[in-house]
Amino acid sequence: LWTEQEDLAVHTLTRLTPDLHAAWEYAAENDRPLALRLTGDIYDFAYFRQRLDLLRWGLPAVGWACADPDSAAALGTAAAATWSAGRLAEAAVIAARGVEVAGGPDALPAALPMEVAADIAMFLGHTDDAVAGYRRHAALRHARGEPGPALLAELAVAHALINGQRTAEAAHVVAEALPHAVRSANPTALAWAHYLAAEVAADTDPDQAATHYRTAIEFADRADSRLFKTMAASSAAALQSRTGSVHAALEAFPEVLEQWIQLGNESALAWTLQQIVVLLTRCDAPEDAAVLAGAVLARADIRPNFAIDTERIGEALHRVRDRLGEQAAAAVFEAGSTLTWTATLTHGRRALADAAVRGEPA
Repeated sequence: LWTEQEDLAVHTLTRLTPDLHAAWEYAAENDRPLALRLTGDIYDFAYFRQRLDLLRWGLPAVGWACADPDSAAALGTAAAATWSAGRLAEAAVIAARGVEVAGGPDALPAALPMEVAADIAMFLGHTDDAVAGYRRHAALRHARGEPGPALLAELAVAHALINGQRTAEAAHVVAEALPHAVRSANPTALAWAHYLAAEVAADTDPDQAATHYRTAIEFADRADSRLFKTMAASSAAALQSRTGSVHAALEAFPEVLEQWIQLGNESALAWTLQQIVVLLTRCDAPEDAAVLAGAVLARADIRPNFAIDTERIGEALHRVRDRLGEQAAAAVFEAGSTLTWTATLTHGRRALADAAVRGEPA
């Protein structure tokens, strides 16, 4: 999975998925140590492919009373499945337990739960904790002789910095790591590196960012890395929604929305909906924007709390209040906060469709 032949490994594992499920189900009933090992080992294939059916192998392990350090990776897989389902607080507890079972944050078995703990810290807006966690995770991967995951962890430092509005620092990380990704020739590593290069350039050189997003999608496609492919498509659409063509963003976002729905990643879906709020304000759809913002911001345990998005949503809502008036905007926002998740998705789809019919604002 971590070589230039990742696509062949992914093809084989995808073809063997029914056998993998059968093996895990048998082990869960008859050989729990084996089930735990399978659960930890499946992570690299399952996570980047966004195969939540495989990540969910970790959920029963949370209830198994096991203090063996080898179970730490299984708990990391469980934590990833849990945050993907939109339960960030619960996922944080599971990841912390994985680190504890491993023997602490410097123990080699702590690598995977440490990675997921850093992911969750970033989602919660704790940038310094996320950066420290990713760096420790990278060190553990190097110590385990796993340069591929170590490289992705080093790049993840940049992701945390970008989301914490520290793009200049992130640019140095990406500049240093991108050549390593090129030398690795690993499609997932290359997709991740180009995605982050795009994120670094997004606010200063949108054309360069768009090129990096396209390259990230091409590399992700090679190895069915649906996580990075959909992230890149989402961020490219978000960039258009902020500074580019409203028409292009309106064309792109419905497909992106459906991709996240199909993958089942609720937290990524919530992030995408926040970007659609920004787009709707540019489309002169303040009521739809306020309803959607109210619905998404009311779900603190689902949506990532990135500082950079907090600022963008704040600016969008400021425009909504200018357009509707303070009292009317507050009422519409409050109405959105009462929507169910299903109703929120329906509203997002309809708002995009209505904006596309109206066309770009004059």
